[in-house]
Amino acid sequence: MDPDPNTAQRPDAPEPPTSPDQPLPRLLVTVGFSTLLLLPLVMYGCGPEWARWDAAQAVIAYDRGDMEQAIFQLTTAVERSPRDPRLKISLAEKLIESGRGKEAEVLCDEILDRFPDNASALITKANSQQAQGHFRAALDTFNLRARQRNWTIGSNAYELNERAYFKALAGVQLEDAREDIDAACLIASRTQFGSLPWRLGLYQRSLVASGIVAMEIGMTESALEHLSPAIDSLRRLLYRSRHELYREIIELTVAAKQLPPDEKVANSKNEFRNVIRISEQTLATLLTVRALAWQQLGRDEYRDQDRAEVREMSLNSDDILAALPELTECVGTLQISVAFLDTRGYIIGQMPTPVAENNRIELSDRTILVSSDFDDALRDLNQSVFAFEVYAKSLETEVHNHAEGNVPDPVAAQKTVGKEKAVLLYHRLVVRQRSGDAEGAAQDAAAIKALGCEPGPHLF
Repeated sequence: MDPDPNTAQRPDAPEPPTSPDQPLPRLLVTVGFSTLLLLPLVMYGCGPEWARWDAAQAVIAYDRGDMEQAIFQLTTAVERSPRDPRLKISLAEKLIESGRGKEAEVLCDEILDRFPDNASALITKANSQQAQGHFRAALDTFNLRARQRNWTIGSNAYELNERAYFKALAGVQLEDAREDIDAACLIASRTQFGSLPWRLGLYQRSLVASGIVAMEIGMTESALEHLSPAIDSLRRLLYRSRHELYREIIELTVAAKQLPPDEKVANSKNEFRNVIRISEQTLATLLTVRALAWQQLGRDEYRDQDRAEVREMSLNSDDILAALPELTECVGTLQISVAFLDTRGYIIGQMPTPVAENNRIELSDRTILVSSDFDDALRDLNQSVFAFEVYAKSLETEVHNHAEGNVPDPVAAQKTVGKEKAVLLYHRLVVRQRSGDAEGAAQDAAAIKALGCEPGPHLF
């Protein structure tokens, strides 16, 4: 039978491939075609996935204290997904924390080139400028963010505190800054505090909250050291208010020639009475907290004295004790008061003060005692430092229940404790220097160095 011409093999033709190697050309074609299809996915689609993995590794590195590795991982994440502004902001925040503010500012500018209204990029840029000591530029950036969000003096307390602080660091518009922080403190003091039937100012709230938390974490003695001067100060205020009320009644009665008081006289007396009652309620609250501290230390005789003083004001310590806030609310109050009291104290300490001699100042027809602005500033700053110390210690205990939303992660919060306390101490150092308290300023400088930092505006 003749061979089929279609299947006949030419004598000079190469041997056909053996069976095992037969699929190779088809495999190469398949791989090449698949590569062409998957290349865009690998180049663009998988980039964000790898970036998220790098970001997760950065979190792990940061949690174990390896800031350099965290920055490396975030830098890699940004390279893999350069269009993700959240990664750039995260990297910028870590760069600021590492003292590399200029690099952080460049990253923020890259975001703002594409997204001019990105609020997170604007505030991070302001923080990066602040970290470089460019306080005026930081204020300008902050104001740009504020204008975009249409902030007014009626904005929330946190925004007002931020704006006041940027103005204070820039050393401009201090009167406006004081107005901002006063409004912020007022807003904060208007919220419910436990179930107390009266309001407390932010300073007094901070005293109560720090006292309650301090007693839970072994800082009772420190709580007493801060409660007692505040109680003594309120006692003096009450004495002066009562004296002024009696003097006012006498003067107005004489002026009216023994006639029944008119509406203006009645309003004047009612104002004094309101001041007195508010002072009594505040004093009774602080005395109740201090009585609790005395009791914890086994000093029952002092506890009974404080409770008796509360009864003299027609108030009941047991009722007040039952109305005090829970620990979780106290921890939240500490966070707010640390920031707001620090800002207020720093601003007051920077403002021009009247020239006074021997703590007296002449006003028209009489000489009166004046309270130094530096005293007010240091009162706030001292309490801010103490509240922060209590808050920082609470991070190490079960008292600080982050599940209740006080902070996202206590471990992460602990990493910034040293730097944050150094900033608070430096604010107080500056005010002490202005007030002429060289010894106190030197103590703060030594405390800052003990935290591993150097005193100076670079801490901001």
